Amino acid sequence: MRSLFLCSALLGAACSSTSAQPSKRQPAQQPTAVVATVGSASITLAEVDEKALQQPTANFSGKLAQALYDARRVTLDEMVASMLMDQEAKARGVDRATLVEKEIADKVGPVADADVAAWYQANQGRVQGATLDQ
Repeated sequence: MRSLFLCSALLGAACSSTSAQPSKRQPAQQPTAVVATVGSASITLAEVDEKALQQPTANFSGKLAQALYDARRVTLDEMVASMLMDQEAKARGVDRATLVEKEIADKVGPVADADVAAWYQANQGRVQGATLDQ
């Protein structure tokens, strides 16, 4: 559970430090289409698809087109966050692990069992039948 909280905090911190803007250079369905720009680096649809298509389909519900969109969106968000983290680490002259330690791990307190149980109770519909222990 702590990893989930750290990842959420990491993504929030990364996205707040630099903006990533979707690009409209080419139609979005072309593999060479730039779907996001992070600083001076571009992410193409082909790069997103390469990683998105590795995700299990059980992570997505609904029609195939929606599943593909969802997989692309999740993967693009992960790629943008990763690039933002790398850029911020480089700008500070540290490696990514040091940046994560300074900006996230050092600032996040331990998660109490009661907090985990409360989140689990409030999010029963999202855990897809998983028990609290899982």
